[in-house]
Amino acid sequence: MTKYVPFLKLKPNEVMAIRELEAGLRQTINPFFDFPYMKNRTEGSFITNAGRMIRSIRRNIASISYFYLDNFDVNSNLLIDGGNSYAYLLLACEDLPVIPVISIDR
Repeated sequence: MTKYVPFLKLKPNEVMAIRELEAGLRQTINPFFDFPYMKNRTEGSFITNAGRMIRSIRRNIASISYFYLDNFDVNSNLLIDGGNSYAYLLLACEDLPVIPVISIDR
């Protein structure tokens, strides 16, 4: 079966749009989610947004086989609980079928 990888921002409406697809069609995609850009992001706003977005994935598209998750638009200097923000995000997704997107040039 051919898979399609739509590139989406990890925002509630984009996650819910996947939920609205017919079940058969939903099984043919593996979304690539990009954590959205926010000017002047703080540790608190990151934690709040990450929690809301992960809950949206669990509630709306938990049945997909896997999805990609990127944090390119998050400042790499942002620390969450003293650690890397992407590590925090991936730990929040530990029970979900996530494929991390990383690059050595970032």
